[in-house]
Amino acid sequence: MSLPKNAELLAEKGKKITYHDPLYRMHNGSDHIIDIGQKLSISPKHIFNYMIKMVGEKVRKNEIIAHRKNTFSVKNVHADTDGVIQKIDHLSGHITIHIDKDENHIVQSFFTGTIQEKENNTLTIYLEKGQRIELVDITHDSGGKIFYFTDESLYFNINEEGIKNRIVIIEYLSPHIQIKCEALGARGFGYVEKKGQIVLPHMVFKKDDYIKMLQSRQTFIICSAFEKSAILYE
Repeated sequence: MSLPKNAELLAEKGKKITYHDPLYRMHNGSDHIIDIGQKLSISPKHIFNYMIKMVGEKVRKNEIIAHRKNTFSVKNVHADTDGVIQKIDHLSGHITIHIDKDENHIVQSFFTGTIQEKENNTLTIYLEKGQRIELVDITHDSGGKIFYFTDESLYFNINEEGIKNRIVIIEYLSPHIQIKCEALGARGFGYVEKKGQIVLPHMVFKKDDYIKMLQSRQTFIICSAFEKSAILYE
């Protein structure tokens, strides 16, 4: 599976992680650039001689981060925002301050398995006794507990407890079933056929594979957009 670009993996390599354990922390934010060379009227290549704060250091809004002193005057450069100095560029004379907007947003695991490898933002996960199926199509890496929507009459009986955070597996996804499942907090959909547009993560099965899924009635599913496949497991 793939991690988002700004994700910090919290699970340890080689250790088993279970459903709903903390998986990664999102560092959502933006970058703010300050032209130190222009503000201090210096050559970019000399920028390090005038910096008070260095890469990796936290800064507060209005804090002095660079200054230049000569016989007649002192020039100070203040931070425009709270953040962390991410880059000092001696070619352009610019510095980059990274601003975290939601540093403590923890994403829980949607699978139970062992993290075998992490390369860049890709995780290799080992699952015990999984049933693998190839997918016709898939939009995102996703997974979780399964809700088997096998009968139209379930529409009148389902509730939030049964649907929330689950992947709804259904042969034909009609708009009215989709709307109700989304309102009850479904995580995504897996289907053979559908009508209408879907915003949530979803995948498409072959009819034969859908029938096999109903026969096995596994509890969990994890899906890979890169491999265009899914694994069902207990």
